[in-house]
Amino acid sequence: MSDDPAREARALADIGHMLRTADQIAARGPAAFADPDDEIPYLATKALLIDLQTAVESLSVEFRQAHPDVPWRELKRMRDRLSHHYVRIDKSLLWNVLARELPRLRVTLLDEA
Repeated sequence: MSDDPAREARALADIGHMLRTADQIAARGPAAFADPDDEIPYLATKALLIDLQTAVESLSVEFRQAHPDVPWRELKRMRDRLSHHYVRIDKSLLWNVLARELPRLRVTLLDEA
């Protein structure tokens, strides 16, 4: 979306920060994530995924095309679902994204960048 390399670098830095935060949430474990008495990790993950997609939208089309292994469409669908269908979010699905998919995304986007 942008030809501005500085904007893209900022977006990648923001994405890196969010993915490190996701790692910190996941490090607390699935029991902490699913704790009905403490929804902070769950709610933080939802907000993080919404913000992550916003940052991804700042990446250029060329950057996204250069990384076809990143599930760009799925990230957008996840954001839309979290934003518009928040009542029906399966916590186990969200945990899977947090614990399995986001670390893969970090390796693909940041360890190559």
